Amino acid sequence: MNEGEQKFIMIKEQLVLENQIFKLKRGGHMAFRKKILLLASKISLESGTYTGVTPSDPEYMILDPVVTDEMADVGMHVKVRKPRRIEEIAKKAGTSVEHAQAMVDELVKCGIVRCVYEGEDHDVETYYYPIWVPGIMEGMLSVKANPTTDLLAADAIRRIMGNDAGLRYNSLTLEQRDELLYASMLAGAVIAQTGTTAVHSMGYSLTYFWGTDHGRANGLLMAEFLEVLLRRGYDKVNAVLALMGMGSPAEG
Repeated sequence: MNEGEQKFIMIKEQLVLENQIFKLKRGGHMAFRKKILLLASKISLESGTYTGVTPSDPEYMILDPVVTDEMADVGMHVKVRKPRRIEEIAKKAGTSVEHAQAMVDELVKCGIVRCVYEGEDHDVETYYYPIWVPGIMEGMLSVKANPTTDLLAADAIRRIMGNDAGLRYNSLTLEQRDELLYASMLAGAVIAQTGTTAVHSMGYSLTYFWGTDHGRANGLLMAEFLEVLLRRGYDKVNAVLALMGMGSPAEG
């Protein structure tokens, strides 16, 4: 991709974000933080899952309690899965390296940004946004699953179900959020080895053609997917249901 194409994409994304803010204000959604909404939308756009982030969406709600406006200003110049050095982030944000480093360090502490070492001697710190995709059950049910990935997936499911009430009623504490971010990290480790299943493949159609956000699209398909596996005699589904404290997929 050349420089002209990159600039075109940046302008297009900015127009999408500005249009989103305008629509929310016109619709009476005034009680939201613009910089956090912009950051959530940016991450969603770069992840390829953007369908119009609003203040009631998890992409916004997970950032709002822990990210300050100063952090968001710098965070707008961190990329999804494209590590950048702090000097580049600072330059693009129009701030000092020291200030950019302080803000990025806070984003790392929140579990939103990740640090990876690059360079010939692996001694250069770079920063990026991971794609937040749980995929835990898919990892356990994949034909590529193994005893190690099953252990990680089971741990992640237990941690998520232990915070079920907070998720349902949007009343998560910082400690619970930390627990869920750790579960998401475990899930990422699982699907890095197992890949995902037909749920993801089918879910993308709901996102692209019907505007359903990525996580919700997969969730809508998961129960029937588990039912199909049960009808075909795949007993491992029962182990997943037991971890979730459920007797059948319909309970989800």
